[in-house]
Amino acid sequence: MEKSSGMERLRIILAITGKDIRDALRNKILISIMIGVALVVAQGKALPLLLKLSDTARVAIYNQADESLITTLRAGGGMEVIEVASPQGLGTVLAEASGDMIGIVIPAGFGEGGDLDPSFSLEAFYPYWMDPEEIAELERIAESELSAVVGVPVDINTQGNAIHPQVDSGGQPFMTALVVVLLTTMICIIIVPYLMVEEKEAHTLDALLVSPARVGEVVIGKALAGLTYGLAAGTVVMLFYQAQVVHWWIAIAACVIGSMLAIALGLMLGSLFDNMANMNLWMGLLLVILIAPVLLIRYMPPQWPAIISDILPWWPTVALYRSFMLSFTAAPSLMQAFGYLGIILASAIVVLAFVARIVRRSDR
Repeated sequence: MEKSSGMERLRIILAITGKDIRDALRNKILISIMIGVALVVAQGKALPLLLKLSDTARVAIYNQADESLITTLRAGGGMEVIEVASPQGLGTVLAEASGDMIGIVIPAGFGEGGDLDPSFSLEAFYPYWMDPEEIAELERIAESELSAVVGVPVDINTQGNAIHPQVDSGGQPFMTALVVVLLTTMICIIIVPYLMVEEKEAHTLDALLVSPARVGEVVIGKALAGLTYGLAAGTVVMLFYQAQVVHWWIAIAACVIGSMLAIALGLMLGSLFDNMANMNLWMGLLLVILIAPVLLIRYMPPQWPAIISDILPWWPTVALYRSFMLSFTAAPSLMQAFGYLGIILASAIVVLAFVARIVRRSDR
């Protein structure tokens, strides 16, 4: 009997989930949002694409030789030279690069002693996501330009010299992680309460509640529908940025758990408000509260109180952002990964507990 009752409840939950997904498709909400997601991501990819259209090779150089070498390379015009002051600076430039480039370390005395040892080669580095053919092409151009300057053949070695970002890196990795957090969060927070309030205004939610469905089952059904929206948005984003993801298990776990948090917040909004006008005001405020800490963790002025920098790492969207950043790194710490994912999951559970309390009151 209990098994039959459980199957009936599952059938009701899946029916509500299916209804919400069909409604989102019929109202073209989901399709519109997917198009919006694709456009936002495409804009983020515009700069790398424009850089690819440029015929000028981009090369970062840490130069320990005579400064005239850089001056001559720039005067030649065969490649765009970005000089950095240290090996760490070279790594940062490559880790945060938006387009194809390589970074070369030129040792002291290079080009001053006539012919080079045949076994000698300059060490060069590249962003981990670059295509091998592009790396080989930039390597060839740099060898040609340097050979022309020093008057002898120059060999460049890039074998195994991929550069990965760190969790606190900026540039392209930061923008990628920020876009994923923004879209994953916004999709669920906007669609889930929108459909709930729409049903309240049309009184279809009342009809559901006088049916065999309980309020808890209605909420679970809508949560599953919201998870579908969040994962659909996450899939679109990941397809665009798949070359940057190294550790897929972290990225997928962050996408799923992050969607759960956003769904919980969306359910909270949908449960608290009965009309769109009031809900939209609080939704905008909620999104600011969620996204602002991600920007602060990267750009917070040093004169701000230390307590803020101590609190920010525990903020769920900051943990979500750092989870995606961790998926781009070479060797992520499992403790860090599970720590970030745990913060997001714990936050989702707290919000869902609050939603359950609201639901129980509605069920009385």
